[in-house]
Amino acid sequence: MNDGCDTETRQNAENFWIHQLVTMHPFGLNDKVTGMKGFASDMTMDKKENVKHYFSNPLPNAKHRKKPDNPCTAKNPKDKNLDIEVIDTTNAREMTQIYRNNKKSLANPIHDLVTKTVINKDVLLASHILATIKKSRNKNQQTVEKIPIYVKVDYLNPSLDKIGIRNMIHDSTIARILNIKDSNYKIVTVFNLVKNNFCRYSNYNNILRELDFEKLTDILSTDCQCSSSTHCNTDYGHVITGDTNIIECPKLSKQFENGTKHRQGFTITINKLRGILYKYGNDIVENFGRRTKMKKDTIPKIRNLVIDRLIEIGEQRWNKKIGPYDKIVNKEFVGRTGNHLQNYAITCIDKASNNFAFICKKFYLQTICHELGINVNSNITSIKGNETYICSIKNKEEIFNEYQQLYKEMDINADLTKLKIPLIFATPKFHKKPIKFRFIAGASAAVSKPLNITIVRILEVVKNNTVKYCDTIRERSGCNLYWSVNSSSQTNSMLQDMSTTAENDHLANDEQEVTTALGNGNAE
Repeated sequence: MNDGCDTETRQNAENFWIHQLVTMHPFGLNDKVTGMKGFASDMTMDKKENVKHYFSNPLPNAKHRKKPDNPCTAKNPKDKNLDIEVIDTTNAREMTQIYRNNKKSLANPIHDLVTKTVINKDVLLASHILATIKKSRNKNQQTVEKIPIYVKVDYLNPSLDKIGIRNMIHDSTIARILNIKDSNYKIVTVFNLVKNNFCRYSNYNNILRELDFEKLTDILSTDCQCSSSTHCNTDYGHVITGDTNIIECPKLSKQFENGTKHRQGFTITINKLRGILYKYGNDIVENFGRRTKMKKDTIPKIRNLVIDRLIEIGEQRWNKKIGPYDKIVNKEFVGRTGNHLQNYAITCIDKASNNFAFICKKFYLQTICHELGINVNSNITSIKGNETYICSIKNKEEIFNEYQQLYKEMDINADLTKLKIPLIFATPKFHKKPIKFRFIAGASAAVSKPLNITIVRILEVVKNNTVKYCDTIRERSGCNLYWSVNSSSQTNSMLQDMSTTAENDHLANDEQEVTTALGNGNAE
């Protein structure tokens, strides 16, 4: 029978794939797969043929993990019918493309072996086997995604991390009590971080929120003591500094030196730890019971078991890691600034957000009023606005009603009771001389936030379509029409590509110039 390939080619392909499929636990095949049974081609073409003759010996059972010296002569091999079908085509370009598409999803060692051993002799067989391995691997890798049940774990004290509160929740005994292993749920812990120093000490937001015309007039009409301060800025005649020596309290000054992103640890006692673990145990059972629709009669019993187990682990780890002490003390903790900095607006520095800036409160409000077009003279306040900021006579209720109507028309769900009108803030630019300010309008829960989120999602869809469109143009023409970058690493990658392209063009031009100058005979 003429099988379309010579004996040597068939024998090489046969020995290679029998050895690889049996001895390498084999590319994603599990113990239920024996020999080549169940292998089916996912390539659909007009003409197909059976290629049993590609393998003269049956494949051994794949569940035998031990490597035989010769897989073809293993003891008691089970005969298997080979139902492999592949394409019989002479289109080399088409078969090469099939091979390339399949090898992308496989590990490098696999397609390297195929390239060196089989691909040059039998593209057809290599393409088919790669496709069937890929299909079998995808079936085996299909796992049911478990539904997460989130439990918030507080970051309380750096020393308390030694106890490993986060790991306690994943204790095997607790998993057994809740019967998590046999369910489609899993417990996921997330950190509920305490306030950082910026949220704890910055006061510019409170200054602006509590401001009205009467307070504004009082502050601007009061003389400040900046002229006598050693931190006075000569360009403005007011205090604008990032020097923490302006703070008289040593403990508070040290916390400011730690930066805006630093989080302080609390003083923790063993009794407080028990209370924290009690709360975590209650949250676990409540969330798990709500998601799994647990019977209400069983919840109290399970809750007590989980809480007792958490407290037991907590006490054991406290005694082991902390020792006989019943308290972890953080002597450096400072909760508030008090009256030390009441005459200053505390904010962060532009381009150096981990640093604090201390600005005279009077000068800070004067700067914002000047930016908005607000003039305050004695007891008279005039709001004229300017080209950038237009004065509006609408009150808060009218603005919220407009947004409510807009969200209704756009079918956007928004609860306006928890939203606020954004304020404008001034952030100093210490890298400028004289110091300048960056003005930012916003709030953590601004009334325009639902609209902003919707617009960002729309623009993201437009961006993704533009990227795909430009990628297609680049593949077909070689011209890159998309130059937007998300990070500096993309910029470096682009510059390297451009440098390599320019270097290659330069070398090509040099070679052409040499050939032209010397003549073909001299160049040779």
